[in-house]
Amino acid sequence: MGWALLGCVLLTGCMSNDAYFPLKVGNTWTYEAATPIGKNVRTLKIDGPAPVGPHRGVAVTSEAGETDLAWAGGTLVASKLSGVGFHPPLPLLKESGGKGDWSWQGKVRTPTGLFDARATASSTAEDRLVVGRKAKTTRVEMHIDFPGQKMEVVSWYERGVGLVGQEQRNGGALVTKLVYVSGP
Repeated sequence: MGWALLGCVLLTGCMSNDAYFPLKVGNTWTYEAATPIGKNVRTLKIDGPAPVGPHRGVAVTSEAGETDLAWAGGTLVASKLSGVGFHPPLPLLKESGGKGDWSWQGKVRTPTGLFDARATASSTAEDRLVVGRKAKTTRVEMHIDFPGQKMEVVSWYERGVGLVGQEQRNGGALVTKLVYVSGP
C-alpha cells in the first residue's frame, strides 16, 4: 500500500497553535513530489473542521485523500492520514519542537482491514535549506509497523510555515519525497 502523501499528513497542526502552524480554513501548501514513477506538484488545503478522536481538528485534502489533524495537549495528532484511520489518534509532532521521543500503540484501518499497530518517533532541532534560505526546523523521524507494513517517515517542520520537507520509505524503499515550494 503506497501512502503517497502520508507525509502530507505529517504536516499540519490544527486550530489552536497558529504561532507554530498558521492553520486556517483555506490555507494551502504546495510541494514538489518525487516518486519512483516521476515528479509532480502536490497541493494540501485546509477545507474545514473535522473530528480527530475526541478533539476538534481540521480536514486537510490532497491528491492522496483526506487527513484529519488536531492539536491535543501540545501534540499534533492524526485520526486519518491520506484516508488511513488511526485509533487512538497518532501523535505526529510535539508543540515545543526540539528534541524528544514518544511512542504509540493502537489500531490502523486501511482498505484491506483493521490491524494492530505500533509507532515510535524522535525529534531533533535541525538547520535546513528551505526555498534557498537557511531555516531552523524540527526533524521528526517516525517508524510505523503493522502486519505487512514497515514505514519510515522523516519530516521537517518550520515554525510559522508547517511541513517543509518529507521522505517516506516502505520496507526501506523510497516511496515519496516532498519538497516545500510555497504556503502560508
